[in-house]
Amino acid sequence: MSSSKSVTLNRSLKASWLVAALRLRASDCDLGHAKAELEALIENDIKGKESIRKSLRYLRQVWLEPHPIHGALQDEAVALYRECPTSENARMLSYFMLIAIYPFAREVAEVCGQLNRLQGTVKTEQIKRKIAGIHGEREAVLRSARYAVAIIAELGLLRSTSNRGVYEAGKLTFSGHQSAAFALNALLCSMGQKHGIGRSELEGHTSLFAFDAHALIEEAIHDRRFVISRESMSREIISIG
Repeated sequence: MSSSKSVTLNRSLKASWLVAALRLRASDCDLGHAKAELEALIENDIKGKESIRKSLRYLRQVWLEPHPIHGALQDEAVALYRECPTSENARMLSYFMLIAIYPFAREVAEVCGQLNRLQGTVKTEQIKRKIAGIHGEREAVLRSARYAVAIIAELGLLRSTSNRGVYEAGKLTFSGHQSAAFALNALLCSMGQKHGIGRSELEGHTSLFAFDAHALIEEAIHDRRFVISRESMSREIISIG
């Protein structure tokens, strides 16, 4: 598991906020109107002007405003949402946009996938310990890990069990090769992979634990942006052309 060595997800988010932000971006409404509508939505869940302002900042980065680095990726996701404006599609797109902009969320998802693969369940305390091993046992790190687990669960990648703080893997789907290509592109951006990565590594990547990773990669590589090269008879490399 790679690490950006920075923690930038220091705010509790809700899937309903992300979905609403994507819907507003896709509607091409005025930014001021979009912000006002989101503020009203956030106020139903949390109080305090400063808390609302900080939560809105994350929503602006992920969806509301063109991102300085990942603006083209945002535009692609918005187009995909317009073609299929369902809640599940919005949650899938929001997950991959979130990890592209905030790699810390991907690191937490990787840990979730590792634990799920090893033991069939995911415990918040175990995740926090593993993330602290990467970024240091600081309150901001532990808090951010907790927030990341919460939004990953809200987006549908994790399901709560009868035991508090214990989750099992959820299931999300993608709709066609264009959505799969967006997802793979977002994952590669999140990982900072400019020179490619092995196909088998991608199919086993633990951040994809809630998806059919083999089918996703198989669909994605039909997109012309991806270049497939062969490092050996048994190892294919996927990179962005």
